Amino acid sequence: MAVDRKGKHYLTIYQKDNSLFVDMAKHNLEFRVNQAENQLEYWINHKLKYVEKYQIM
Repeated sequence: MAVDRKGKHYLTIYQKDNSLFVDMAKHNLEFRVNQAENQLEYWINHKLKYVEKYQIM
């Protein structure tokens, strides 16, 4: 969690299951590993914005 000089919270980063979350005042970001589909997903405010396929070698 990050706090500015006035004590106002502006950023929280945490992990849950296969996701990394970054919560800010106006945006909620999620970086999710979707193992069933072999893809990395990038979500902004609970909307899927980008998908990158990967292959395990």
